[in-house]
Amino acid sequence: MTFRRQTHFLLGIILLSGAGHKTGRAQAYNQSFTPVQIEGIPGLSLSPMRPLPGFQPALAPTVSAPFSPAITTLAPAPVFEEPPSVLEPATPESGVVSLAPGVAEAPVIAPNTPRPATQLQVRLGGGIEATYDSNIFIQQNHAKSDLYFILAPTLGLGSGDLAESLDLQQQATLEPQTFDNADLIRLPAHPFYYLLYTPSYTAFVDHTDLNSFDNDVAGGAQITLRRLTLGAFARFQTFRAPDIEVGTRTREQWTSARAYALYALSDRTQLNADFFVQNRNVQNFISSLEVWNEDWIDYRYSTKTSVGAGIAAGLVIPSAGPDEYYGRIQVRTTWNATGRISVAAKAGLELRAASGAGAKLLPVFGLEGRYAITSRTSAAVSVYQQIHASAGEQATVYAGRGFDVSIQEKVLDRYLLGAAIGYTNIAYNSFMQAPGTRARNDNFVFVNVSAQTQFNRWVNGQLGLEFRKNQSSATGSSFNEFLGTWALRLKF
Repeated sequence: MTFRRQTHFLLGIILLSGAGHKTGRAQAYNQSFTPVQIEGIPGLSLSPMRPLPGFQPALAPTVSAPFSPAITTLAPAPVFEEPPSVLEPATPESGVVSLAPGVAEAPVIAPNTPRPATQLQVRLGGGIEATYDSNIFIQQNHAKSDLYFILAPTLGLGSGDLAESLDLQQQATLEPQTFDNADLIRLPAHPFYYLLYTPSYTAFVDHTDLNSFDNDVAGGAQITLRRLTLGAFARFQTFRAPDIEVGTRTREQWTSARAYALYALSDRTQLNADFFVQNRNVQNFISSLEVWNEDWIDYRYSTKTSVGAGIAAGLVIPSAGPDEYYGRIQVRTTWNATGRISVAAKAGLELRAASGAGAKLLPVFGLEGRYAITSRTSAAVSVYQQIHASAGEQATVYAGRGFDVSIQEKVLDRYLLGAAIGYTNIAYNSFMQAPGTRARNDNFVFVNVSAQTQFNRWVNGQLGLEFRKNQSSATGSSFNEFLGTWALRLKF
């Protein structure tokens, strides 16, 4: 994998979309970082950007609903993931609740509150974007700028909150799928199914040889059988984007899938099993197939705190170089301090080995926090370290560690202003590195500002500015870049 696999690139409200290198990977439909939802405390949602290697993010969705005095849902990340499963609300007879991180207790439904529609729905949407990029090839010297446009209609079929799924599919256009931090995500409680298709065309004004037509198809479903919840998700996508690790624009094709099961042993204890597959085909570089499993047992300690322990095992089969195997032990927790503060965190140790090339023991961790400062102002913070295989060098992994901080302000009930800053250190670690040699090390920083407005129930507009800087020990891999994006999004 590349830098792109490293994180969700959480935080930041402006997310500059499309054919540029993307910094977002999270994705998620209705995702929240609160493993257990406490009544009156809305869950954390993925913040939209973590600007690590590789990708230029999409503009975050406009927030049209009034802000709540409690923790409001921050704009979802630009890359979506299927809504993982959640058990139904506890009943007086069974007392079953969902409390695993990655799954939440179903929200309280008032008598007059409609549940998500179960009948088949058909929705249409689309987006038009224009982006100026001062360094389209992310070069250290002789940077080339250009203006490019993206046209991306979307068709959606399904049940449940299909309108929101359509919004997030539009935000996810040209963003690679990720499952990073899926174990800290709380998602919808009700059964659902959906199928979404987004074709897109990217057109450059000067560098017309970079023009591309791409496809993005995603589908998912979930059912609940009293104590047992089962679900699945799959996504196929093509895109062309610069990659900071390999230092050039690449054509890629990703196929991603997930299956999951949750079982409530009691009103306080739950089992969670996840199975993942991700095949990444990178033109002219190292492609890979990764398969892994995560298993958790979670315990609800109190109304404010839940804890869990888990194990994971995976296999990476690259197109060049030795296969990689890894195992991980980990713990996770959620803490809802007040009606305005919520935190989810995980930590563990990963043992990764390459066939015939030795093994390495590496730490992993993640933290997501949300704070509703006022009824109109919210802040978010992310801290992380994740391990991924390299697409540029054989028998090499890299650790991406860093933080992001963002803030949002609702103005006049119509405008949403945002700002974010983030830093990531990327340290390479080769299984075959000769003693005394120095591994590559990158330091990436970004800062951005954005403004969004809802024109009417069908149309919203977004404007964003972002500066990025990468300082690398690898020759020619440092760069500076400025991006400005305008987007118009429609849904019917």
